[in-house]
Amino acid sequence: MHVFVLQPIGPHRRTLVFLHGRDATALQCAIANQASWDDHRHRGTKIILPNAPLQRDVERLRFCWLRSGKNNPAISDVVEVSNSLFHLIQVEASDIGPLNLCVGGYSQGGMMAIHLGLSMGVGVINGVVALNAWVLPCTLSTMVAKSRQPKLLSFNGDADVCVDPIRAQASYDGLSVARIDHPTRDIKHAIQPSVFRKVISCALAELFPYP
Repeated sequence: MHVFVLQPIGPHRRTLVFLHGRDATALQCAIANQASWDDHRHRGTKIILPNAPLQRDVERLRFCWLRSGKNNPAISDVVEVSNSLFHLIQVEASDIGPLNLCVGGYSQGGMMAIHLGLSMGVGVINGVVALNAWVLPCTLSTMVAKSRQPKLLSFNGDADVCVDPIRAQASYDGLSVARIDHPTRDIKHAIQPSVFRKVISCALAELFPYP
C-alpha cells in the first residue's frame, strides 16, 4: 500500500491517519487540503495519507477502500484492506502511543475509518473522525467491547445527497460509544478546503487539546 506522509514541523506529538474518498488519491488529498495539514504539522502532528488500492467496485476499476463498492458490503469486501491499514496503524501506535493516534476519513474513507476504530482499534486508536460517512452494517457485526471503543466524532453535511444525513444518523444511533455529532449546515457531499480545514481543526482540538 502506498502511503503519503507529511512529517510534523517540530517535535512529533500526535499522528492522524486520514483516508481519502473513493476515486481520489492520497496525493490529491494532500494537495487539496494543504493548508489544513500545515496547521497541524506546526503543532507537532504527523499526517499519514494512505492510498486506496485500485480495485473493481460495482462499475469499474477505481481507487476505493471497499472492494464491492456497495453501500452494504460483506465483511469479506473490507477485510483485506482493513487488515493492511490496521498493520500500518499498529506500527504508528507503537511509535507515538495509542493516546496520541487517531484515524479519520472522508466519505468511503470515513466508513473505513469507523470500521477500523470500532472493529479493530481498541487500545490502539484514541479517536475516529468521520466526514460525510455512515457506519457499515459489517462494522456493527464485528464490533469489539463497546465500553472500550475509541471516541467517535461524526460530521455529516445536511445538504449531502450522496451520504444521506438521516440515514447516517440512524446508523450511528445504535452505537454505545462515546460519540460527538457535528451537523454541518449547508454542506454538500464535496467538502470545500476551507470547510475541511475548520472541521479537522474542530475534531483534533477535541481529541488532542493543544498546549
